[in-house]
Amino acid sequence: MVKIINEAWKVPWVIAEEFDELKQEMTKIEVKTQHIYREGNKLEDYLDNLAINSTEKKTFSSFQQLTSLGRKIINMEKAQIPSLRCRTKRILQHHA
Repeated sequence: MVKIINEAWKVPWVIAEEFDELKQEMTKIEVKTQHIYREGNKLEDYLDNLAINSTEKKTFSSFQQLTSLGRKIINMEKAQIPSLRCRTKRILQHHA
């Protein structure tokens, strides 16, 4: 999305109308866009998935209304517990 906003990529036609509205709103304020790895965006990703997987509107007015996963994400962010992205190398086995 950052590359679309910075005009390095073309706007996909399916979001063109919404993107035009976004660009109009962005002219009214000073905006800086930057990429955030998914690990740094856990709460938003969690809430997005709740909305996508639900057929009804959901409103959370308190911390207790969230699921245990939502509360865990918030508590980890408050405690400033880092999310680490770890990759392991695959060990190739040679057969004799």
